This record gives sequence, structure tokens and C-alpha cells, in this order.
Amino acid sequence: MVIAEATAVLHGLQFALDLGFTNVILKSDSKLVIQNIQQTREDYSKSRPFTWDAKILARNCSSCRFQFVA
Repeated sequence: MVIAEATAVLHGLQFALDLGFTNVILKSDSKLVIQNIQQTREDYSKSRPFTWDAKILARNCSSCRFQFVA
């Protein structure tokens, strides 16, 4: 399930960038995915390829925040 959530975050960010948005707040109800994106230490989870790509894509934003929502 975490891989699906991480994929959704990645695709959501890519979609926002494709539409030309540069100030992005990406929200997810997956606390683990948001934590994996926000952490600075190495991530060894199965969702790593997706969270890593989201971190790379976020560099293309003027402002990009990832938020956990309950």
C-alpha cells in the first residue's frame, strides 16, 4: 500500500509541474510516505524509488511542501 501512496504523490507532483505550478503543497494521508520524503537520512523502504524521484522533482518548484493529513 505504501508504494501506491508514494506513486500517487509522485504523479501528483509531476502533474502539478506539467500544469506549470511552481508553488506546490502536496498532501497525503500516508504519514510514512511524507516522512520518507521529508527525511534527510537514507531511506531503505520499498517506496524509496518513488520518494527519491519526488524529492528530485521538488527541486523544480519555487516552493514545494509535503504535508501529512489525517
